[in-house]
Amino acid sequence: MSACPPIVYKYVDQIGASKIIGNRSLRFSRASDMNDPFDIYIDDLFNPNHINKQKKIINRLIDNLKSNPVDLSKRLELDEEHVVKLRDLVLAAPRSEVENIKNALLEKYVSRVTEGDERGNGNLEPERSAISQQIKNTGILCATRNKNNLLMWSHYSQNHRGVVLGFRPDFINGSFLTSFDEVIYSDIRPSFEGPIIDHLFECGNDDSFDIKQFIKSIFYSKSPHWGYEEELRIAIPNAIRPGSTARFLNFLPYELSEIYLGCRAEPPFRSEIILAARRLNPDVCLFEACPEASSYALSFNPIV
Repeated sequence: MSACPPIVYKYVDQIGASKIIGNRSLRFSRASDMNDPFDIYIDDLFNPNHINKQKKIINRLIDNLKSNPVDLSKRLELDEEHVVKLRDLVLAAPRSEVENIKNALLEKYVSRVTEGDERGNGNLEPERSAISQQIKNTGILCATRNKNNLLMWSHYSQNHRGVVLGFRPDFINGSFLTSFDEVIYSDIRPSFEGPIIDHLFECGNDDSFDIKQFIKSIFYSKSPHWGYEEELRIAIPNAIRPGSTARFLNFLPYELSEIYLGCRAEPPFRSEIILAARRLNPDVCLFEACPEASSYALSFNPIV
């Protein structure tokens, strides 16, 4: 992921602009409140009916046990001598017995996730709930590197009646705005099982796999359908307290360095925002958007 750019842009409607400037704060929302239902949605990744996936995992486990028991013992943090003896037993067993071992492992997994406990939800429910709740409490702040996107002006800036706020993150003083990273657009959804299992059973001695970076990808991945947004975001796990809908963090006054008023912004709102912005940061640069005469684009004229 790329480093945070020198300036990031936030498309907002009139009410949002007034609140951000008036309160000198930015809103971190829950993923469940965002407009993409796939945003950090992981509940279906814990579906206990993914039996085919479990078969593949068990096959990989047995294959790795046969080929490299020492490496497997290190990766799973098991006693090396015990794993080697288990390898010898598996190699000595006829093929039918190996298949019985695989089926027994699979049956044990199926019974674990399908037999209800006293809550009637299956024994994996506590683990699923704990991980899901942590992710649901993650606070997300979205921005972009592009101030001149006609679709985003329409979708997020009240049909060109709102504004685009330009923030220049203070890298010297370590502002939270310096934590922006690019969203990665991909047709393939992040999965907990694939990369982790591949790391355990197929990577040999490759230590390049970074589990923290992998988990981070869960928060920074979206469908290519959203690629036009060129989105940047900050995701802070457990930032939102249970029962709350958002978390607000204060930016430094001078970090609000630019404001672009929509081409349909009404005069009363324009006057209000210009006054509030200059009160917050006297050096803020102000512009008004104007449709180009010869192309489908906007130009921005300085407001003096």
